[in-house]
Amino acid sequence: MKSILLVDDDDLFRELVANLIKKQGISVLEADSVISAKHSLENQNVDVICSDMNMRDGTGLELYKQVHLKYPQIGFILLTNDVRFSVRNQAALYNISFISKTSNDLIDKIIEMINA
Repeated sequence: MKSILLVDDDDLFRELVANLIKKQGISVLEADSVISAKHSLENQNVDVICSDMNMRDGTGLELYKQVHLKYPQIGFILLTNDVRFSVRNQAALYNISFISKTSNDLIDKIIEMINA
């Protein structure tokens, strides 16, 4: 079964997205911080990480840099409400998929990456 680690400090948003993904038959692990995401990765294998950009203990970009060194095979999606050019540019610099949290295609894009 395919699996995703969903990392977001907004509990309501994370739970909503997790439930929508689970309905697609995908296993979902949840983390509310960069630190808890790293702990989850030590104990579980995942195919994709979908992370919020800005969290209390760090950024999704920082998480990507740390994870990519140790687990380069894991796909990564950056989620944010901040759609400024500078944020999109940072994601593009590291070849990270970038999705706005307000996108109508949010779940479709996550499913597409998991199935890639």
